[in-house]
Amino acid sequence: MERINWMEFREVVPSKIQTVLLPTGAIEPHCVANNGADITSPLAISRQITKRLNAMIAPVLPYGTTGSAVYPAPNTWLEKIISTISHFSRISRM
Repeated sequence: MERINWMEFREVVPSKIQTVLLPTGAIEPHCVANNGADITSPLAISRQITKRLNAMIAPVLPYGTTGSAVYPAPNTWLEKIISTISHFSRISRM
C-alpha cells in the first residue's frame, strides 16, 4: 500500500479489494535482536494470507512499551497513534 499513490489506491479499493490488513507489533528493545522483532511475524503472516483474502497490506503500525528501566520506553506511542488514527478517521468522514 505504501508503494502506490492515492489515485491507484482509489482504483482498487473497494472496487477490487475490500480488505486491508494492518500488521502491528511492538517496537521495543530485545538485547541483540532488532527493535522491530515483534513486527516480523505479523508482517510475514499478512504476506502469506494476502492473496487468499484478496487483500492489501497497509504499512506496519509499530507500537509498544517496555517495563525495563534499562531501555528508554516508548510508553506514549500507542496513545499518540490511536489519537492520530481517530483524528484522521474524523477528517475522512467530512
